[in-house]
Amino acid sequence: MVTAFESNDDVKNDLFYPNDICKTEYIHLFVYNRWGELIYFTDLFNDGWNGTRDDVPCSMGVYIYVCRYRIIDASSANDIKTGNVTLIR
Repeated sequence: MVTAFESNDDVKNDLFYPNDICKTEYIHLFVYNRWGELIYFTDLFNDGWNGTRDDVPCSMGVYIYVCRYRIIDASSANDIKTGNVTLIR
């Protein structure tokens, strides 16, 4: 996962999304603000957060993400990756 992205519509580094390192059966990406409010969710492989909530630009700052996924042909358990990402404007 990247640690920062700049959502400014210049087509470079405008989305925050999971890196496709291996083939996964499914993916759930949640992004929360510092108050724990859900800002973004997707279960689509090629979708990413563009730094908005309900089409309104979010403030520059640090956001928390939780990514749940399962690797194909791996254990039956879900894998979870958590961390933070900085939104730059």
